[in-house]
Amino acid sequence: MATVIGPAKSPPRAPTLPLLLGKGYFPRELPPVFHTESFAAYAVGTGTAWPDGRWTALVRHNLARPGGLRRPLRIPNPVSYFKLAEILVTNWKALRNHTWAVRVSLTRPYVMKNSPRAVVPRYAYRELPRLRALRRRGARYLLRTDIAEFYSTIYTHTIPWALHTKSVCKAALKKKKGMPLLGAVVDAALAAMNEGQTHGIPIGPDSSLLLAETLLAAVDKCLIKDYGSLFRGFRYVDDYELSFATLSDAETVLTALQGLLSEYELILNPRKTKIEELPKLLDDEWAIDLGRFNLRDSSSPKGQRNDILALFSRAFEFAEDHPHESVLRYTVGRVRSLDVHANAWRAFQNCLLNAAGADPSTMAGALGTLHLVANAGGHTVFKTALAETFESVIHRHAPRAEGSEVAWALWGALAWSVPLSEETAKLVSKMDDDIVALLALDVDYRDLFPPGTLDRSLWATVVNEPDVLSSQHWLLAYEANQKTWLECPGVAADPIFSGMSKAGVSFYDPSRGAPMFPEAAHALPGGLVPDYYA
Repeated sequence: MATVIGPAKSPPRAPTLPLLLGKGYFPRELPPVFHTESFAAYAVGTGTAWPDGRWTALVRHNLARPGGLRRPLRIPNPVSYFKLAEILVTNWKALRNHTWAVRVSLTRPYVMKNSPRAVVPRYAYRELPRLRALRRRGARYLLRTDIAEFYSTIYTHTIPWALHTKSVCKAALKKKKGMPLLGAVVDAALAAMNEGQTHGIPIGPDSSLLLAETLLAAVDKCLIKDYGSLFRGFRYVDDYELSFATLSDAETVLTALQGLLSEYELILNPRKTKIEELPKLLDDEWAIDLGRFNLRDSSSPKGQRNDILALFSRAFEFAEDHPHESVLRYTVGRVRSLDVHANAWRAFQNCLLNAAGADPSTMAGALGTLHLVANAGGHTVFKTALAETFESVIHRHAPRAEGSEVAWALWGALAWSVPLSEETAKLVSKMDDDIVALLALDVDYRDLFPPGTLDRSLWATVVNEPDVLSSQHWLLAYEANQKTWLECPGVAADPIFSGMSKAGVSFYDPSRGAPMFPEAAHALPGGLVPDYYA
């Protein structure tokens, strides 16, 4: 069986340093007030003079996922990220050749024209049903599996092994002279970014997709070399879907894959590893059902309202049955361009806010859709309804330190100028989260909290700690000082950050605290499968 995925293509274009710093630095899941464009413009001209090897910590922010699951987003220090980005851009050709040598992966690093991100997967996630139909053709069995806690368990020393082989790396260590291997340079930059730790790479920056692919490309190469005749299929980041003619072939390749991953100190997730007899659905059943749900247009106001209610009722039922799937996010996307009649508007808004309250990972999409549909139809977004939703989300999630839910509720309050209560201010004040803190300080600056109710003492203490600009609170310390919301003496004392400050570099733009459709609400961009191929 052939394992190549996708038609032959010329090598992908290379990312530039401004692109990787401006579009590939902060996680795309953050509210739109957070950005890195001004940093990119400044750092390209000055960053090469910054010292190498400065140990820094990662800003921590937990992302909401369906069913109450969490994903730990990490934001590198700007000095450390610049150094890593510079290495990756300079050595792009070698990394490209390595990651594109074997085309089993659908998420090979790809630089796409006019993309909001610097590096994206070669194929978008929505292309999977077509590729499943193609790669399962003629097969009887399907192996599905993924790597347990992939990003957080990557041992950074294995990246040099993947690029050069373990034996070459060991020989280079013994020499101790000459130019260091590319993998060793990347390994050192990753360790410096994470206080010297060698386990885990940050989830969020585009650099991590490139490095994850660098590691798994070596696994793919070995798997195909020894077992490529036995299977078809693909890998999407760390998810494998491989199809086989016989059950014994599937079992053989599963054992081999486990062994190859163990050489890089990775393990498969036993809960998600299974061999099934084909045929199987090419897409999720709920997505198929909701995708073909008919919604009447605005020429039938009552009918449209009933259809909206029926669609969301069905979605809520599916979400209950599939709590860890993006059912409600998908449903919100279905109505993004709907021309809603005035008589159906209240039901439409209520359904969106119900979805956001039930699954806060849909908050960005729900708020963005409210904005788009209200603007297109001349509708009013009711602040009372927004306030009820934001207060409920914050009161439920702030005590559990669930940052992304609180952050998006605060961004919504900023965007629509929704006043929040004293109790909400008190709850937010206790959160040790830079993203939440900056949004809350902005909410307070705009007088959306009752006067004097936001307690800044926790954050004021943090930004005055020694070496705070190398700590996990560098973002709060720098940006709150830049906006004069809090005072951080360390900024003026640090040559790098004082230079950024004087140049007007900012990572938080209050003007983006306005109604819009956030990038976080879009699906992760990626390339398309040509029509002639699948």
